[in-house]
Amino acid sequence: MSVRKRNNKFVIDYYPQGRAGKRVRMTLPDGVTDIKDAQAVESELRASKDKHTPIPRHATVSDLFTQYLDYYEMHRAPTTYRDIKGVFKNHIKKHLGHYLAAEISEHHINVYKRLRRAEHPSGNRCINKELHYFSGFLSWASHPSRKYIPKRDFIIEQLPYTRPIPIVLTYNEAIRFIKAAEPLYRVFFLVLFNLGLRRTSARLLKWTDIDLSHRTLQIIGKGGKANRLPLSGWLYRELKALRKKSKSPWVFPSPRVKDKPIYEVRNAIARAKKKAGITKRIHSHLLRHSLATHLLDKDINLETIRDMLDHKDVTTTAFYTHVSTKIKESALKKAGFK
Repeated sequence: MSVRKRNNKFVIDYYPQGRAGKRVRMTLPDGVTDIKDAQAVESELRASKDKHTPIPRHATVSDLFTQYLDYYEMHRAPTTYRDIKGVFKNHIKKHLGHYLAAEISEHHINVYKRLRRAEHPSGNRCINKELHYFSGFLSWASHPSRKYIPKRDFIIEQLPYTRPIPIVLTYNEAIRFIKAAEPLYRVFFLVLFNLGLRRTSARLLKWTDIDLSHRTLQIIGKGGKANRLPLSGWLYRELKALRKKSKSPWVFPSPRVKDKPIYEVRNAIARAKKKAGITKRIHSHLLRHSLATHLLDKDINLETIRDMLDHKDVTTTAFYTHVSTKIKESALKKAGFK
């Protein structure tokens, strides 16, 4: 096989039935502009010729995980792919990579936990995420369509971890903070607070995702699920004004990098926070936390909040009941109740 460029398009020459068979020349679509993407297509074609070749029993975790990353890149979000790739490179490969994949047991998992806790004593949450990724890898490798390794007969238990209760913004603090921001960031922060979007979903919004005539916005959440959300009057007016000035397909174009969406907002947060006179630590996700808490305080039911925040399970949403309780306790103490 070979990959070359012809008339500004990538072309792959290959023999589906081997050298004795017919030669095929495949011209890749215009959308394939990177040599790495073209080579990835070639690799898949090359692998298709050997699809019946079993993975050797001596394959290590590193051997198989490299294939798993190729699969993951194709089937998961780019941000999640980058995350698991980093976890493999920095931790899994170092501590488990040299073991035979078919012989991984709960004892290896316990060794991994001990080694990672020695490196990161307070990092149970991070270690649990790494183990979640590794569990997914084992399930992929043992799937009946692959059978690279035997189906595991043990579960990967999570390390104890208590999610800290965030200090949220009061409604008035959130409004002050948003109004103190510069125009582009003001709308960005308003989207986070009014709709409870995750930072990545908000920054990747395009004007095609917004229907100003019906005052709605659609996002594709985790798992590819579409979620249509209503625009409040304030957000609708801000978006309408922003649309008139915009020449970019992105709702929030980067002020520094041409044709790219906004990325870093920490400096904008710091400026708005200072101008608003707020001392609490503020980050993008805090606005989502704050919205969920305020909705609960207004007696909005959990199912509605779950749907709005695009939580897979209502138990995730129920976490905010603890946050809401803390706010009420604080209010009682300020009112003089001990």
